Amino acid sequence: MFKNTGKFLLITTPIILLLALSFNSAQAITSTGITITGGADNVGDCGVTFGQLNINVTIQNVLGTANDSGAGEDEFFVAVFDTMGKHIGNWIDNVVVGTTQNFAITASNFVTIPSITAPTTRTIRAALIDSPDVNDNTVPGYLNNAPVATSGWFDIGGFSAACAALPAGSIPAGSGIKEGDLPPDNRLNWHFGDGSVAVLYPRGTEAVDVYIHDTQQYVPNFVTPDDLEVYADNPPEQNTLLRKVGRIAVYILTTGQIQFNFGPDVEGKEWVFIMDGLDDRQAEDSYYFDPNE
Repeated sequence: MFKNTGKFLLITTPIILLLALSFNSAQAITSTGITITGGADNVGDCGVTFGQLNINVTIQNVLGTANDSGAGEDEFFVAVFDTMGKHIGNWIDNVVVGTTQNFAITASNFVTIPSITAPTTRTIRAALIDSPDVNDNTVPGYLNNAPVATSGWFDIGGFSAACAALPAGSIPAGSGIKEGDLPPDNRLNWHFGDGSVAVLYPRGTEAVDVYIHDTQQYVPNFVTPDDLEVYADNPPEQNTLLRKVGRIAVYILTTGQIQFNFGPDVEGKEWVFIMDGLDDRQAEDSYYFDPNE
């Protein structure tokens, strides 16, 4: 089945493979699960006042396996995101190597992490992330690591009137995603090749990263503002390749939009994910091609 808005073409011009950046995404710690259990909006503005939105989280059976700190401890952190990928809460801790512990977080937004912002949607999720030698300043560099475990989605509307007034979270049009069916983390291209080709992650609002399934590579800064600068208010006369790695290609379109092609996969399926800009999270112009339908 072919789904298209009529405005874009699937670009499949062969391009020479570019060298991917190497990133070690291996996890040291393990865990059987993470759960958001509740929380509170201490001052009633749903996190606008920094450190006043508390998010209660439990982590089950965290096993330390690597000596990150030099003191026999395996370091990790918990990051909390809304459905727009905003980093709204954080908690840093460690587990002694060779031991298993359970953790109960009762106030996760209490450290000075540069990337934390107020939530933009009511629905949030927690991710347990392995991170060597992590501290307040280095957390943003690890936010897009593949998580060790992720929680289910949790609605903070009951925390305060300000939280209840936030939108529940948007679902990309044309993706086949059912109402209430939300992505497992803050990935952008959910249902557009993320299950078999690659996962596109936001790096704040300034760039996008990609995780490639075939090679298990995490490529930070896959597309950045510097890549797009020459096309600002000056889109190309023809759709132009920006970068290609494996089965992922990204183009700048004549409309000024950014198009990611994922595939084909082993079944011949191809997905197209289109962003109006690097801060676009809606995917309303995205589509896919399945030769078997």
